[in-house]
Amino acid sequence: MKNLSITLFVIFALLAAIAVFLEFNALSEYENSIKNLVIFNYTLPRLGVAVLSGAFLALASALMAQITNNPLASDSTLGVSNGAGFMLLVFSLLFPNLVFGDIAAAFLGSVLALSILFLLSLGRGFSVFTTTLSGLIIGLFFSSLSTILIIFFNEESAKVAIWLSGDLAQEGTKNFIFMLGYFLPIFILILIFSRSFELFSLGDSTCKALGVNVTKMRILGLLIAAYLSAIVVAHVGIIGFIGLGACAIVGRFKINSFLLKLFYSGILGALLLGITDALLLIILNLTSINLPSGSVSAFLGAPLLLWMIFYGIKEHESIAKSGESGSGTKEAKSYFIYIVFGILMFCFGFSLFFNFSGFEILSVRFSRVLAALASGIALGVVGVILQRLSQNEMASPELLGINSGVSLGVLAAIFFAPFLSVPLGIVGACAVLGIMVAINYKNGMLPQKVILTGIAIISFVSATWQILLAVGDSRVYNFIAYASGSTYSVTFFHSLLLFGFCVITVIFGIFFSREIEILNLGEVNARAVGVDIFRYRIILFGFCAIMSAIMALSIGPVSFVGLLAPHLASFLGFFKVRAQILAASFLGGVIMLFADFIGRNLITPYEISSGLIATIIGSFYFVIVMRKIR
Repeated sequence: MKNLSITLFVIFALLAAIAVFLEFNALSEYENSIKNLVIFNYTLPRLGVAVLSGAFLALASALMAQITNNPLASDSTLGVSNGAGFMLLVFSLLFPNLVFGDIAAAFLGSVLALSILFLLSLGRGFSVFTTTLSGLIIGLFFSSLSTILIIFFNEESAKVAIWLSGDLAQEGTKNFIFMLGYFLPIFILILIFSRSFELFSLGDSTCKALGVNVTKMRILGLLIAAYLSAIVVAHVGIIGFIGLGACAIVGRFKINSFLLKLFYSGILGALLLGITDALLLIILNLTSINLPSGSVSAFLGAPLLLWMIFYGIKEHESIAKSGESGSGTKEAKSYFIYIVFGILMFCFGFSLFFNFSGFEILSVRFSRVLAALASGIALGVVGVILQRLSQNEMASPELLGINSGVSLGVLAAIFFAPFLSVPLGIVGACAVLGIMVAINYKNGMLPQKVILTGIAIISFVSATWQILLAVGDSRVYNFIAYASGSTYSVTFFHSLLLFGFCVITVIFGIFFSREIEILNLGEVNARAVGVDIFRYRIILFGFCAIMSAIMALSIGPVSFVGLLAPHLASFLGFFKVRAQILAASFLGGVIMLFADFIGRNLITPYEISSGLIATIIGSFYFVIVMRKIR
């Protein structure tokens, strides 16, 4: 560990020296006083702030990992940084001149995110799967809220939005001094309670036997971690996965002392972010391309999260089951499906004719409402098929990364071949799903590893477009408009086409319902009755990827509809595949109609995209589901 730290320090020192030299050389036409001004007020303070930020995030991640006994715990995976960023955005819009407002807002957001996580885990323990997955969903929730604010306060929040992507640029040494000053009291607090924190590795019961107040110490540790994360977010924005990376490296070495783990985590976090920022400074001086350190670290950290998923989750945690199961609930009466269909038709009519003001408005509204209905129906069916095939109640086009594959295809099309957005989107969806199945097949498609793999892909896509946004290419705004998931631009012909695809999806699901039922029983039973497992999996997975891509290309990567609809269908008692497909399709339509209606009417004449509304609804439901995981 010592040799690794020295090696990384030498690399950092070398890259920092090159960055300073290039900066000095770029100012060759100016006087020495100007050169010194830039070097000592921009370059060196930036590198110093990078070192402090990396150290603070690594310390926060190490503390969270120790307290929750979760090697995947960090500011990025538990939603802490996203919560801090959201609240910072709120304060910048409402209280722009508040003294110490940045620190207060970021700390409040961090505490809010950790409080939600703590309440979800209360009484159930901090298992790797539920804690990490809950944290990542909390992060997506706050990210969606931030996106809504950015859309509605475009001019006011533009600078904050770009800065939140992780901008380490400095104007003097003020931030460096302030960050150091904010840290010193917390450092003393960590030293005082380090012994109690170290005992968490022995388990809660042992801690209690040794006289440790587990709940109070856990809350104190999480508050310290929230504070450290808030310092970084308030001064430089969101820096992704640096803390996780440092802790992952330290975790590969056998270090028993908690204080020693903290020390090396802080050192490695500082050096990793310092090296990253020094490289970006070199790129800036050579190419004039200013890349945000936060987004670049998230871009590089997504593969790290994948690696951590497969080596950080123990096999004994491989089974995560929901409290909702068919065995404890009665099968729904056959006429219930007609009631659900009646609800769908009522929602369709209400959404279409609400505040009716003429047939001209109705003709425009019909296209949007029909598109929302069609996408919800199709995603409901796709969700059922994916959950049955993967034997994973948390599977959906969003959480499996299928829609992120579509987004990568769309992003590539926007920059290289706009006329190929549809085929590239479908190829992206199929490719991501293929990768997902390939890398998870050997471990039996374990639910937690499949879902966390999908969320790692989501993080990778998000970091990609944030980098492009920071570069300043205006074409990325086309992608942001697509990603928000709105039915605003859907034409009448397009909506009819979508409805046709949704009808095909329902028919397809019913036609293959027998095979889906058999495959859900497991490979041994499926082979026993003569089902070609490989063939039907390819057909069903491929169809789900294509339909998900078509819906995402039409109205954006709508989040969680494919997760909610099958769960609601099961909750109502529809357990047989054919009945669940029909019920989930109707309920998916209801969810999307509701999301579209709320988006159009909540703050008229302004509009919130249906995709963001669906994400927020899905996040709330996901929190409820997580409470039932045992």
